[in-house]
Amino acid sequence: MNVLYTLLASLFGKIQTERRSIIMKKGIHPEYHRCKVTCVNCGTTFETGSVLKEIRVDTCSHCHSFYTGKAGSITTDGRIDRFNKKYGITSEKED
Repeated sequence: MNVLYTLLASLFGKIQTERRSIIMKKGIHPEYHRCKVTCVNCGTTFETGSVLKEIRVDTCSHCHSFYTGKAGSITTDGRIDRFNKKYGITSEKED
């Protein structure tokens, strides 16, 4: 076990032997703080941790069709019907 810590110490810097955790180097890491995430689609906001001060997302879990279970907001504009007509595919549900 001590060989592993010695190897880690040589690769990543000093190791505290009492706690057995790696000490981060000073001055090379970005500042990590609380940030506000805003969904542009539905306006929902929540806080998380990030190196950015503000994050804007297109779709969040409150408005995404996978999480809401509602029909998708993306329209196919009849693409499936055009594909079926082009290749002569008929639906079994048609009478």
